[in-house]
Amino acid sequence: MYVYASYVRAPFYFSQYVVVYLYLGHICVTFGLAFIFSLAFELPFLNLEKLVTKRLDQNKRKRRASFTHFHFNWQHPEHPELKDSVVLTRRRTDRFLT
Repeated sequence: MYVYASYVRAPFYFSQYVVVYLYLGHICVTFGLAFIFSLAFELPFLNLEKLVTKRLDQNKRKRRASFTHFHFNWQHPEHPELKDSVVLTRRRTDRFLT
């Protein structure tokens, strides 16, 4: 606000109302410019990040889908308290997840 006041060529008198009015105006302009710069610079990098991580997510989903089987109403012979719990088992052909 002081920079704005230094560029004014006519006498400028500060009061609480004028300061609040200028402050709110500067805040609105600042947020508007920040939003535009965010769209201009941050959004392209977010799109690049999505392209890079898209393949990694697909591989992770494939590995996760082939990893587990769900068996319901299974009772462990050594632990009968685990009755009616969901037990995750692993296929013999699966590789270990990294």
